[in-house]
Amino acid sequence: MKKMLLLSALGAALLTSCNKDAATIQDGGLNAGLPAKPRASIPVDANGIIQKTFLSKDTIWQADGVGFVKPGSTLTIQAGTYIVAGVTKAYPDQTTGETQNIKGVIVVPKTAKIMAVGTATEPIVFTSDKAAGQRAPGDFGGLVILGQSITNQPTNTRIEGIPVPIEAVDVTYGGSIAADNSGTLKYVRIEFAGFNLSPNNEINGLTLGGVGSGTTLENIQVSWGKDDAFEFFGGTVNAK
Repeated sequence: MKKMLLLSALGAALLTSCNKDAATIQDGGLNAGLPAKPRASIPVDANGIIQKTFLSKDTIWQADGVGFVKPGSTLTIQAGTYIVAGVTKAYPDQTTGETQNIKGVIVVPKTAKIMAVGTATEPIVFTSDKAAGQRAPGDFGGLVILGQSITNQPTNTRIEGIPVPIEAVDVTYGGSIAADNSGTLKYVRIEFAGFNLSPNNEINGLTLGGVGSGTTLENIQVSWGKDDAFEFFGGTVNAK
């Protein structure tokens, strides 16, 4: 009887935790607003490729539209840094032909890396740009990491949620490098994220496509998202 009651309680908890449509915004530390720091947009070129390699915690960084870490390079984010959605940009959706207005998306494509190493007392936070009490799911876009590890698909696959391939950036994932390394995420929070381009074509809090076992994912919290918190498309990464 005790076992049955325990299983029933666990089942109820799991059902509650998976209800992504009932995103109740609560008061508390995660809804305490942003620190009083100057703001600046993360600089990008005409193709949306990020032109910085280091984001410091003395600035609240704004992600305008969709920004791509340059293939072959590493974006390092200092512990205690806040990244919010910036300017909305319009993109043609290759699937539907409609224009999509998107902000606050950072993509780490194949051969690029992200080094976002926070601490328990100074996490790295991707969050809404709104004031406390006004935040809502979908205020931030999301973080997308693409690797060259194995999947169950016969060819490399274009990741969902990106409206149109950028000529200078490969937005597919997958390959044959099981130990592929896309960098490190430690003590990271992603809040109020998500964007729906079309059915089954969404930006999640953290999207991982073909990410390899050389990548480190530890102590990551995704809260109050519009779509899934985490979504893994194949890969061999060991997250905890």
